[in-house]
Amino acid sequence: MLWAIVLLGYLLFVVEWFVIDRIAGKPAGILDSNTKVLPNYDGWVNSFFANSAGSIAGSATNWSITLLRAVGSVLCGIVVLKFGYRYAVMIMMGLMCLCFPFLIIGDPLGGNNQLTLLRPLSKEVMGKLSSLSSQLHEGQLLGPVMAEGKTMLADGQTIDLVQGLDKNLIGTSSSIAGYALFIIFRSTIAIGGTTLVTYSQPLIASLSTQRRKSVLSNANLWGFNSGIVVAFVPFLFQSVQQAGTKYWVFILTALILIGFGILCVFAWFEKQMDPFMPQKQTKEQMQLGNQPSAGDILKRKATWKMIGMYGICLVVLVNPLTGGWWNILQAVSPASSFNVKDGVKTLKPLEGAGGYFAGLPTLAILWVLGYGMGYMVFSPFNKTVYDRKRWLSFMFFMNALMVIVIVLFAATLGVGTAVGFAFVAIATFIGGSFAWSMQSTILILPHEFKEYKRSEVSVLFGYIWGFGYVIYTAFDITNSMFLEAPKLANPGMKGVSILPGAIAGVALFAGLLLAAIAIVVTLPSSYLKNGDELVSEMTKKWKLNQWQFLVASKEKNRYADLLK
Repeated sequence: MLWAIVLLGYLLFVVEWFVIDRIAGKPAGILDSNTKVLPNYDGWVNSFFANSAGSIAGSATNWSITLLRAVGSVLCGIVVLKFGYRYAVMIMMGLMCLCFPFLIIGDPLGGNNQLTLLRPLSKEVMGKLSSLSSQLHEGQLLGPVMAEGKTMLADGQTIDLVQGLDKNLIGTSSSIAGYALFIIFRSTIAIGGTTLVTYSQPLIASLSTQRRKSVLSNANLWGFNSGIVVAFVPFLFQSVQQAGTKYWVFILTALILIGFGILCVFAWFEKQMDPFMPQKQTKEQMQLGNQPSAGDILKRKATWKMIGMYGICLVVLVNPLTGGWWNILQAVSPASSFNVKDGVKTLKPLEGAGGYFAGLPTLAILWVLGYGMGYMVFSPFNKTVYDRKRWLSFMFFMNALMVIVIVLFAATLGVGTAVGFAFVAIATFIGGSFAWSMQSTILILPHEFKEYKRSEVSVLFGYIWGFGYVIYTAFDITNSMFLEAPKLANPGMKGVSILPGAIAGVALFAGLLLAAIAIVVTLPSSYLKNGDELVSEMTKKWKLNQWQFLVASKEKNRYADLLK
């Protein structure tokens, strides 16, 4: 029951994390006397930005959150030792609820929020927008206005707009400060939510059998994957996208209240934890060394090998869910596969929904649903007595291969054609099956290494997730710099191709996956364990043609000896 509640809290975090981006809306733009169509001011981005801040600044949202997820994950192990398991979970769930000020910061509040760009239209400024006169009325919320050589807010206040890296005028110093505060409070969702999946591991470690540990470790992944599906499926439809951006404050308020409800349910049902669960440390216990030392765990070589391997695993899991990956696929696609209007690419087979709305969510959903196939075909390996190194080497290689296959389909057929998008979608689904099932194998390893006791698992997973997200953040920063470099080299020019940066990003992506194999071969051996007692080492070597574990059963099956 407690495991399900903790996993539900993690699922809610994933939904919040991705839904916020889906209902962001568009920058406010700058109105002038020639503007004939009034912009749509739904969503929260227009509160802070007049124009796009570019790939690097735009990705800063993701960087800051993944870095703070790293901080939260590292701290979670320390928190559970300091306060005990029950209060650690409640603290982190409470932290998710403390994000609510970002709702106030991002809402124009009827034009009274000095941290946003939207203001009530004054009669004087309305007279300067003659081409929009039939669409305007006094007091209407509008974004910045350019008139008579001056930039002003809709209430007539003269302002200076800050230039972005690509020379666009992006916002005022106040709105950019507001955006920084928005990100800081939003990040509490990430800090608290990330730790919940870490806190599910002590519950798994307390189970009596390796098989049950394997089942729940695999099931843990459905928390993230289900959250992705819930966050992306509604936005396949443009009507939902429009409604979501219009009512973004109400949607996010509801999600925060649901999170508070989950916190209350956990506090109500929580009972005395199993003695094996991490408990609060007293000074005497620290001195006697009865409880694990977070510092000692971090010093172990196996910990850093797990961090490096899992960091690269996070790259392959998260990158295909980002706009940066979608931009790469569009950049390598033939120009003939798109309709281009006013410099905006639209997928031909999905014009009704628009390239961004339908393309990225569709591939993201297929990517996470790929785990369904992986769960049946690849994850059963976790129940075997095979040594893990060859298997993980094979999985990292296959992930690198699928990245290359997806890019080749996009480059030759184009994601803007029905056939090309279909092939990319199929390859994405297959690639997801390899990636997510590989993660399930990685997450079972700490339960099989002799280096770690059950009481140390929560601390170890905190380090794995924490420093792993540092690795992912470094990749995300580098990738966004690759994509932005062609534009920075040609400031002020429109329609600059990001193809060179896209190629560099793909090379980095696939190269990291192949480099992970060098870490895998140095991993410690896995053991069958009874609690913290070592039963036997898993020495049986897996070969490429050995897939009998798919049909192995403990009940009178000739392959039963393959199972734990």
